[in-house]
Amino acid sequence: MLSPVFSPDRKMLCGIWTLMASGVILGAYYLHNPYSGFILPIILGFNIVVLLLNSELPFSVAISLSPAVGLSILAIGAYVSSHIGLPLSIYYTVYTLITALTSIFVCSIRGHILFLDVKETFSILLSAIGLVTVHYFAYTYPTDNVDNYFHATKTMYILKYDSMFPKDVLTFNMLAYPGGYHSFASYLVTITHTSIPDVMLAIRTLAWLLLVFGVYIFTRVWLDNKTAIYSVLVIISTNIVYYYLLVYIEPNFIGFYFFLVMLALTFILINNLSEISKLKFYRFWGVIIGTASLLFHPYSFQSYALVLTTYLIIKKRKTKITLNKISQIFVTYVLTPVILYTFLDPYFWGLFHRGIMTKGFNAFNIATGHDTWFFFKLMWNWATIRNSNYVGTLFMFVGSIYYLSKRKSKRAEVLSLLIFVLFVLGLNLDRLTINVPIPFYSTAAMEREFLWLVPVFPVLIGMGMSAMSAVLSDLSKHLDFSLKPFYVLLVASFFLIPTYGTARDLVSAEANFYVTPDVVEDFNWISTHYTSAFILGSCHSDSSPWLPFFEGSNYTLLSEPYFRKCHVGNKTIDRFVEEVLSRNETLPNTIAFIDTNAPSLNPLEFSKKYTLLRINGNDWIFDMSSRDISNNSLIMLRELRLCSSVLPGDIYSYGKYYIWGFTKKYFYVRYYAFNNFYVAWLSENTGIIAFNPCRTYTVVKIKVFALDNMEVNISINGKSVLKQMLNRGFHIMQVNAPVQKDVLNKIEIEKTGGVLMVISIKLGETI
Repeated sequence: MLSPVFSPDRKMLCGIWTLMASGVILGAYYLHNPYSGFILPIILGFNIVVLLLNSELPFSVAISLSPAVGLSILAIGAYVSSHIGLPLSIYYTVYTLITALTSIFVCSIRGHILFLDVKETFSILLSAIGLVTVHYFAYTYPTDNVDNYFHATKTMYILKYDSMFPKDVLTFNMLAYPGGYHSFASYLVTITHTSIPDVMLAIRTLAWLLLVFGVYIFTRVWLDNKTAIYSVLVIISTNIVYYYLLVYIEPNFIGFYFFLVMLALTFILINNLSEISKLKFYRFWGVIIGTASLLFHPYSFQSYALVLTTYLIIKKRKTKITLNKISQIFVTYVLTPVILYTFLDPYFWGLFHRGIMTKGFNAFNIATGHDTWFFFKLMWNWATIRNSNYVGTLFMFVGSIYYLSKRKSKRAEVLSLLIFVLFVLGLNLDRLTINVPIPFYSTAAMEREFLWLVPVFPVLIGMGMSAMSAVLSDLSKHLDFSLKPFYVLLVASFFLIPTYGTARDLVSAEANFYVTPDVVEDFNWISTHYTSAFILGSCHSDSSPWLPFFEGSNYTLLSEPYFRKCHVGNKTIDRFVEEVLSRNETLPNTIAFIDTNAPSLNPLEFSKKYTLLRINGNDWIFDMSSRDISNNSLIMLRELRLCSSVLPGDIYSYGKYYIWGFTKKYFYVRYYAFNNFYVAWLSENTGIIAFNPCRTYTVVKIKVFALDNMEVNISINGKSVLKQMLNRGFHIMQVNAPVQKDVLNKIEIEKTGGVLMVISIKLGETI
């Protein structure tokens, strides 16, 4: 299966490889390009594979294995360096130097690189380039205030102390959480001198390369080359890879790749697919990559252990594999990486002795707020029939049945994958019913458990595509006419039918992130006008906590949502602001950065007390060391000018007028907009719309959609003008009330629970 194939052009390819490696290194160091930096571990890994395996592997397999080798060296080396006291900045320089030297010597030592198997390599490149290109244009900075904020903070502390074990951290979990992803991120920041968010954006974009590589090498080794080609090509149209939660869990996403590579390596060893002399390579790297997979994310290693164990049990029943060999495999490729991991990360043991093991190498957990039947239905619909992708689901069923019935030599492999799918389904149902925790496997929220199946779905669909091709080919022979056009139509429908829907899902998920272009612009403005400052923000669904990651550590947050839980000292952010405003306090060298994505601080309250510096889109910036409010009204009147008689609910064009109580950065707000349903999403109990009209009006007509039954109270310029009960559905509320030109008019909407969507506000005159 993995026998060498030779080509007379390998010397030329070797020269091209060396030239490309040199360009990538220069791009990372001198052009400060984190995308170039991402490629360096792949280059090092490939060089090592070529040097150690020589001509055994074709190019497509070698390049698919290379990131695992390069990233494993990077992560494990970072931990070892920190143990011996070697600064990471020095280690990272040495790592890059080794990459450069091996790129030079790989040609002088071997004289050539591996054969370029054109068909397979083209399929990989086509899928990889397509996925990376799509995500390059769709992705924004990964800036939520939970997962990515934690990862950015851990990376910042690693850089600050030049060690994987920072001496001073905000929580113990910053030490205990596996640091493979953070060693990679800190490496890219160090060599490219770019910001942490820029590096995180590059990693999440190019991580799609890893998923393609992982799916290919796993499917080729476990099943066959034809199915591997199909599997990598179908990734781009596989619904589940666009599930909204995937944008948050980058370490886990990289873990998908390690899950697939580990299964491929152990399969080679179990079935002796390599020359005996080369098995030592796979044994060694099986342990090393297994250890690194734990450093990137333990969940993927747990999934690997489960699938491997299942496969070995089935294999024992079908073949003569001995219990002794099974034990050796399990000890070598499961227990040994766990033991090495615990020595590399000493805080694993410290966490255990503190009695809170679930915060590190998780053992037990119970149901969370998202473990509901609603999310269960959402997940499985997303994976199977969302965006009318029924063909993909058909392929999964056909492929499973075909391989179990017709490809008996692969029955153990396919059964192992299907049992894994059923196991995850069982975990989900357990959370929804009896809620009995399964050690280690029940530690994640239900949605995240489900996402362990992400790397499996393209394989199942690829199996179906391959099986359908074989079935229709056989039928064509019996029917005396070709069914190829039908197959082409079926495959085309798989790729084309869900295209628009998956594109909406992809872009809509980015709406969950808080740092938008106007925020980046404001961060730059602050750094231009203030060399250092304390930053007060709304804290919750707010972009302000990301300012230090973009502009440097000279900016100190008074509060943030993850580590301080939106507290200033022992006071909640809301209580702190209420006391500051009521006492008319000035706060020296302090900027209030109010991102008006709900829940947020009310900028109108600040405008009565402090100097308004700037309004830019959804953001208001105040100088809390100054009580000069003489220009505040002029700034608000200028920025909130509205010369149209219609104020649409389109928050992407008119969001600045919806200044308080409205959710603006959220998946469904963007998703509805793609369906031409532009609404201002009032999620808080009170919302304020403010504007400065060019004309005087006497009638206000508000068109809304109520998601629930609710009572609504509308006030205009401080005067209550309407109280009304709304049932779920569309409503138009019209009131007679004066709206004066050239002054700031305010419409305040109070409601009782639920979500109210403002579709439009029309201003008119009494007839």
